[in-house]
Amino acid sequence: MGHTKVDSAKGPRSLSAIAPGALEAFRRPGQAHLSPLRFREFFGLGIGELERTLRAPLWLLRREPNDPVVQLRLLAFLQVHSALIDLGKDPITAGFHLRNTPIPAFQYQTLFEVVRDGRVADALGYLDSISSGFVG
Repeated sequence: MGHTKVDSAKGPRSLSAIAPGALEAFRRPGQAHLSPLRFREFFGLGIGELERTLRAPLWLLRREPNDPVVQLRLLAFLQVHSALIDLGKDPITAGFHLRNTPIPAFQYQTLFEVVRDGRVADALGYLDSISSGFVG
């Protein structure tokens, strides 16, 4: 499976796994940065939920979508979405599970909630344990 290199807000950052289809869910065609509004559309978020999730007001998300902090927050979701795709999910199904599947190991929070709360490493570790055959 091919992978893509993404530039983070702090310069080039090679991600270990950006699955095909993941980047398209978070970026508008022809744009170099991840799109907060595309992210909103993909996950069906209301405006208030988008602002809470990315911890930024809508005016900033519209006027400065390439803001470094916003890009890093979007990148965290992109990493987890890509990891789900690498587990054999198509991009739409991966997005559904990221947003809707409660995980017992995280007190029945979804991976979306775990990433939103700043625990992307925990989410990726959990998905890595699934791919290895261990679920804890």
